[in-house]
Amino acid sequence: MPNVCTELRQHKGISQRMALDVMANVSYFGKNLGLDNDTLDDLLNRQSGLLGLCGVNDMREIQRMAKEGHDNAELAQDKTRLHNWCGKSSPNSSSNTRDRGI
Repeated sequence: MPNVCTELRQHKGISQRMALDVMANVSYFGKNLGLDNDTLDDLLNRQSGLLGLCGVNDMREIQRMAKEGHDNAELAQDKTRLHNWCGKSSPNSSSNTRDRGI
């Protein structure tokens, strides 16, 4: 799982201990489901996120689906809003002080 491991190691907001804990849990999860590393990597890096939640990763389509009442599309929208908010409020964000008027 080189993509997940590399991302975790390079993320400035995650301690090395936390990254190792996440990697150990992902490995345990994969073994219990009988997934090899390539399959697990594909699952985590290509089939999760918005695509895993509602079957598409195009926000225009997700917005259309949410208007039609699809619960998972609404969840995907909420996840995106939270992700964007966390990115803007992160202490490592270069736009943090500008966005908050500081």
